[in-house]
Amino acid sequence: MSRFACGRINALPAYEPNPAIFDCKLDANENPYPPDSDLRALIAAALADAPLNRYPDPLAHEVRRAYADVMGLDMACVVPGNGLDELISLLMSAFLEPQECLLTFSPDFSMYAFYAGVRGCRVVEKAKPGYRLDADLLIRSARDCGAKMVIFSNPCNPTGGLLPQRELARALGELDCLVVADEAYMDFAGESALPLVGQYDNLIVLRTCSKAFSLAGLRLGFAVAAPELAAVLMKVKSPYNLNVLTQLAAVPCIRAEQKRRENLQEISRTRDWFYRELCALEADGLTVYPSAANFIYLETDGAPALDAQLQRAGIIVRRFGARGLRITIGRPDEMRAVVQIIKTGLEQMS
Repeated sequence: MSRFACGRINALPAYEPNPAIFDCKLDANENPYPPDSDLRALIAAALADAPLNRYPDPLAHEVRRAYADVMGLDMACVVPGNGLDELISLLMSAFLEPQECLLTFSPDFSMYAFYAGVRGCRVVEKAKPGYRLDADLLIRSARDCGAKMVIFSNPCNPTGGLLPQRELARALGELDCLVVADEAYMDFAGESALPLVGQYDNLIVLRTCSKAFSLAGLRLGFAVAAPELAAVLMKVKSPYNLNVLTQLAAVPCIRAEQKRRENLQEISRTRDWFYRELCALEADGLTVYPSAANFIYLETDGAPALDAQLQRAGIIVRRFGARGLRITIGRPDEMRAVVQIIKTGLEQMS
């Protein structure tokens, strides 16, 4: 800790991604399929004459236009970010004063509370009974705590649960606060709130290129909102927040719609197979949750032992508390190996 840092910063726990190197990395919800050779050739051609001596386009016109075209959006509604983390931080800075209330739900993405804490906001965290979020819980919780902003991942990270679009629309119509739907995994689910952006001026939808687009290494995300909200975010973002290489490389990847759809179908098929295989493992205390994302969440008293066995086999997954494991969907051969290790581990514990 530093004696020069704000007290609230010294008090914040650091977010520390696992730096260890494993043969099979299933802990960060990355896409297991990198851009193919054809797409890499397009990226290489786009980067060949990159003007590295010049600052990037501060408004990221081309990458915003590409995303708006593919998603059927007005470009004025699209704000680019250096990953969703930057956009989440910008939301806290642009729309919350210190001590104003941010409502989150549990379990969910820990960085919401982190960035609100940096800003000095009051964070209220509500538990989701049965890990399910619905409009009634959202509305009641926001009113009870006087929330200025509500934020949640949909599908939920880490459980994979989904709030249907109709439920979100009902909440938006009854609430007078900002509602932020973090749709980092929505490409796998198909219940996006993007069609609601033109109907509700209190909705902000976060989308990423890290998952479905296989571009986690580029750090590119978007906030989509009514033009007046989008203009606020464009005003407060750093002038050159997207570097030249990210802007140039992302455009051909975003426009490769057919490849993206094929990729999503393969991951979804593998996810559904993996879920069925886990559900077939009859073990006392094992709960496997259905997922609309590119991961499966399970709970068991044997989670620490299973995690250790997976790591010994060169496989890293994400631990949550004493009982939870979140397992990213990788290639079919990787998931078959995970199933076998979990099956053997549960048999040994029975």
